[in-house]
Amino acid sequence: MSTIQINKTPNPKIEPPNPKNTNQNPKKPPHSSLASIKIQTIPPI
Repeated sequence: MSTIQINKTPNPKIEPPNPKNTNQNPKKPPHSSLASIKIQTIPPI
């Protein structure tokens, strides 16, 4: 459910909970971001 909340955080009013997002970001976002970056960099190559 944490991922659902992160996805539903496009509202600028959810800036106060940044400290919590940063804690979860380095754990999940990095993997998804790196995976997407590698996937996008591999196909183009």
